Amino acid sequence: MTKNRHELPRKRPARAAKDEIAEDLPTLEPVADDLPTLEAIEAEAPPAGPVRVAALPGEGEFAVVLQVDVDDMDKKAVADAVKAPLTAACAAAAASLRHRKVLVRFGGEALIGSAVKDLVAELLKPRKPLLVVVQRGMGDEKVAEGKLPEVQVATTDSSAGVQADVATGELEAADLDLALAPHLPALQAAAKGRRVRLVFTGAARPDAALRGKLSELLLLAGARAGAIGERVLFDLDLTDRVRGTTAGDRLTIAVQCADSDETTQDALELALPDHAAACQGKFVRFDLSRPAGGPRARCLSWAREHGAVRVDFGDEVAWPPLLALVAGAEPTLRLQPNGRTTAQTLAALVAEAPAHAAACKGKAIVLDWPAGFALDAEAGKALCEVTGALQPAALACTFGGDLREPFVPDPCAFAQDGATTTVTLDSEAGKPAELLRAIDRRLPGKLAELHGKSVRVQVGGSAALSRTLLRGVCTTLEHAGVARLEVVDGDTVDVLMPTLLAVHKQPGGLRVEARLEGRDAAQIERAVERSLAKLATALPSLAGAAVTIVWPGADGASPHVARLLDLFVGKQADKVLLEAGAGKAQQLHPKPVVAPPPPPAAVAAPAALDVAAAPATAGGAVGPTQLCLLGRRDDVAPPMVVVGVPAGAEPAHLAAVEAELQQHLPRFHGRAVLLVLRADGRDVPVRRVDPLVDLLRRTVPATAAATLFFRGPDAEGRPHFEAVHSRLASVPAGTTFVDPRARRGVAAPQP
Repeated sequence: MTKNRHELPRKRPARAAKDEIAEDLPTLEPVADDLPTLEAIEAEAPPAGPVRVAALPGEGEFAVVLQVDVDDMDKKAVADAVKAPLTAACAAAAASLRHRKVLVRFGGEALIGSAVKDLVAELLKPRKPLLVVVQRGMGDEKVAEGKLPEVQVATTDSSAGVQADVATGELEAADLDLALAPHLPALQAAAKGRRVRLVFTGAARPDAALRGKLSELLLLAGARAGAIGERVLFDLDLTDRVRGTTAGDRLTIAVQCADSDETTQDALELALPDHAAACQGKFVRFDLSRPAGGPRARCLSWAREHGAVRVDFGDEVAWPPLLALVAGAEPTLRLQPNGRTTAQTLAALVAEAPAHAAACKGKAIVLDWPAGFALDAEAGKALCEVTGALQPAALACTFGGDLREPFVPDPCAFAQDGATTTVTLDSEAGKPAELLRAIDRRLPGKLAELHGKSVRVQVGGSAALSRTLLRGVCTTLEHAGVARLEVVDGDTVDVLMPTLLAVHKQPGGLRVEARLEGRDAAQIERAVERSLAKLATALPSLAGAAVTIVWPGADGASPHVARLLDLFVGKQADKVLLEAGAGKAQQLHPKPVVAPPPPPAAVAAPAALDVAAAPATAGGAVGPTQLCLLGRRDDVAPPMVVVGVPAGAEPAHLAAVEAELQQHLPRFHGRAVLLVLRADGRDVPVRRVDPLVDLLRRTVPATAAATLFFRGPDAEGRPHFEAVHSRLASVPAGTTFVDPRARRGVAAPQP
């Protein structure tokens, strides 16, 4: 009896004896699947003999009738012939013979002697019939008689309940049910509202079937509890604490916890088996009236043992666990919420992570979140706790096995250095796409703090950082309105903001101011490259406009100014001026021309030629001394002309070339002009801007629809031209084209 006065068995050991035995048993190898299949053999009916015995339904007072038919034979041989089949029939009908009235009726053609009566008595007495009567044509003959089994029952009524002491003596267990039957009505009458205990003494003990019957009878009689010795059959005072309801795929079990966890667990042991079938394949929820460690653990283990798909305690998912470890070179902790809310998922992550510390410490690991999971600030805090518990060398996150991004070490760290914020990008934290996702997650939250501030982007790690990624970060910072932006990559420090060139509109054109403060020569060079690329794309045609370049300390020969000049001339600016701080603007375009000696009469423009027939290098004179027409096509859009220009940088040569160009500018109108420098009868690729190239870039675009320079062979050995100026959408500036002379045989004019 427990301290709560419940007559219950002693607490079961935590580990079943069968589990200990199972560990000592040898492991059996699986049987091969390819064993031969044995065909079933149809059982043949035993051959019919001279004696046939059949068990028939009862008649009158007899519960069983054994019909024995004997064929004609010697009277003395009947007993021996009957013995075997009658023995088999008695064995088959043993359960129905016990304590029943049995009629053994003989028929057939044989004469049945009195010896058969003794044989019947001998064979049936061990089956304990209540009465055996033989009919052999001479009336009813009683050959055996027994009596019903009996037990002695003493009932005691006390404040603890009703106890029935049952003395079975030498009674066999099979007869116990029948022997108890006369005493059960009195026991049921005394059981209502009481706790009933039956104590059996003697050889016989109730089996499972009888225990179930007694339990059912006591429940129907209104007993509060029933027990056989120390075995509890039921206890409503306990089982009423555990109530289960099923709805669809969910089983809910409400547990009213007692003051003592032991009492609660006793109630669970009694009540849970009734819900075992309903637990299989269900979502099982336990509602405990108060937190209780022992009962909770028992509920969880019971539900798992009986096939629950998920186990909840209130709104908490207790099983299956959130984290599943997938072993490998890079261990993966996969999160499986199984219906958990975001808050429950994060709480379970922090709670379960320490169990995996041994497998993750010092390794590069992956935390695989469910697809679409939002990593907000709360998730970030949970990640910090998990990192502290696992102590990995590196940690990356994926979402449904995809969209990987690094978290440890931090791929995008922020530090304050005086008035400057340093953003360190770890190039070794992951692949470019992974780093970009990690940066996109961290950077937006800092942008408001960086507005109007000085920011330095530091590239960390020994690996090269993707140019596209770095450019994307810098663009984001520029749009956030930082006042100054530097990029430190190895030994290179580049200043991106403020931009080098500030473009302002003014009456009649543009004013472009160079802001050089805080930049060295190398930084200025990089800034010019960026500015030219942006302006080439952003500026529309400048036809009819004047452009003023403000560059302190520069002159017209400055390479940076020259490149800006080329850009504005290519955009068809009418005039380009330079303000270098001397107080007077210098006109760079159009450049004043010194009149050359009068040239001889111009040769008339050649007519269109069959470009497929003439050799690529054949040419005819375009002007008096300098220019050579290498090819022309008038049947394409736009029409093109290939002009050879003698290479040279002497002032007199430049003046002569410019003078001839001025003559032929009207002929270039609407054409794509392909310029080829020539020396000793060979083409000279343009690799850099020299005075002659500068002259051509400033002069030819005045009328040409597009201006292209011969650049020589490309990386694949194909001669090509590059467009340096264009008014045509089909020929964008900066685009390269295969040399049409090599591809189509553009012909030179014929004399």
